[in-house]
Amino acid sequence: MTASTYVVRERVVDFTASGPTAAARRRLWLALGWLAGWTAFVVAMAAVVSAQKAIPFRYTITSEAVNYYTLAALSLILWFASARMGDLG
Repeated sequence: MTASTYVVRERVVDFTASGPTAAARRRLWLALGWLAGWTAFVVAMAAVVSAQKAIPFRYTITSEAVNYYTLAALSLILWFASARMGDLG
């Protein structure tokens, strides 16, 4: 029989450090600002489609919201995943 050797590495976690939380908070506010701009874009696109195709605005806003908010959700997921991968390296 052979003996196994285990190496234990200590990891110090400093809960008082404000670095990562400040960066995360900044990313959150940036994402919220981006989402507000995206909302303005959705409303503008719905208005354009409504005017060009003579479709009532209440129908175009629903259609455009489904289309563009799905795209926005996927974009935010990829944005946060990319930022997280950058933090790992």
